[in-house]
Amino acid sequence: FLSLGKIIGKNNLMITIKKILLKIISAPYFKNEEDARRRQLLNIILLTVIAATVFIFLGTITTDLVSTEALDQASQSIRPISIFASIIFFLLYLINRYLSGTFAGLSFVLFLLVIVPFADTPEEVAFGRSLIAFVVPIIFAGMVLEPRLSYMIAGLSSIILTIISVGILHQPMPNIPAIAIFFIVALISHVSSRGLRKALEKSTIANKKLQESELQFGSVFNGVNDAILVETTDGKVLDVNSRACEMFGWTHEEFLTKTLVDMVPPENRALSAEEHDDNLLSVEHFETINMRANGERFPASVTGRIEEISGEKRLLIVVRDITKQKKAEEELLAAEEKYREIFDNALEGIFQ
Repeated sequence: FLSLGKIIGKNNLMITIKKILLKIISAPYFKNEEDARRRQLLNIILLTVIAATVFIFLGTITTDLVSTEALDQASQSIRPISIFASIIFFLLYLINRYLSGTFAGLSFVLFLLVIVPFADTPEEVAFGRSLIAFVVPIIFAGMVLEPRLSYMIAGLSSIILTIISVGILHQPMPNIPAIAIFFIVALISHVSSRGLRKALEKSTIANKKLQESELQFGSVFNGVNDAILVETTDGKVLDVNSRACEMFGWTHEEFLTKTLVDMVPPENRALSAEEHDDNLLSVEHFETINMRANGERFPASVTGRIEEISGEKRLLIVVRDITKQKKAEEELLAAEEKYREIFDNALEGIFQ
């Protein structure tokens, strides 16, 4: 029981954490599903960046406490920068969640674009290892904004690169191959984002149709006056409708822990086990005695058939409570017996 309690506790904790995370990254107000997807993605990116900046800030403090040597000037400057960045990103998160996803996304991308020139020396930014940093805002623009805006970010990146190359480093020409790569990345980001959008639209339409079909099936499944049970061929219950719960007295969750044997009176279980054969499972109709959760017996009319669902054999059983029908038949037989007795007595009186 303790082990089971721990497992249930862990599952409940994971479910609670999942709900909290989904609530944090979701956007309560959105124009359409595409806008909701972009804002949710931006929330994930912003929260990840916030966590990284906080981790860096705590890392510098821990290093300062543990290390006997004083931090250099560059390491000390990381603290205010990480705090400033965390505040900016958190404000963008709030704007994206409650106000405007477009404004938050554009501000985030422009912020990344602005800090690129300060990430390294002008030589490395324009012609060296930090040149790749310009690609990040272009890619993010295609992810959290309209895909076509990635061309705008590629253009701004090219302008910044030209200013650094020609204006600061006094080069005769900017880095033309790098500028070409910026627009190639923008094109790839645009095409991939459009493809993803179309795929999501098709998936959304398919999900809506599936939900509509499930609702229609559910209304029919739970609307009939007979109990419907879906079982494995060895009698384990997989699903039931609401009428089955009413008829047998178990909740839906309780039903899923039952088998065919639990619905049969003890005196009939041996016979039920003997007749439980794959060739005998699918029958047109028969009458039997079933048992409710409280032990009450009741006559039932049962129809069963085997169907293949998801490549596996499943037994579909329809159970009808015929208590009233049997009672009416007994009353009819009693009435017939009574009138037959009266008629016989009358005949005896006449012939005497």
